[in-house]
Amino acid sequence: MFLSRCQEQASWVCQCDDAVVRELESDFKAVLSEQRTLEQWADWLETVVGKILQPHEGAPTFPRAARQFLLKWCFYR
Repeated sequence: MFLSRCQEQASWVCQCDDAVVRELESDFKAVLSEQRTLEQWADWLETVVGKILQPHEGAPTFPRAARQFLLKWCFYR
């Protein structure tokens, strides 16, 4: 399946499969169209981070996964 450059970067940042990237993209577009408040954006971002790091929750890999996610997120923001 062909992914746009943005989707490829998002997949790399979150280390997740294409379906999750498409879901995040769809959610992002919905949030954008709703003209949410800053607090609502923060809540949405918290949900995204939780979704991405959920597979590592309670595992010894959590700190490394969180650091990698933050590093990559900052690189592409």
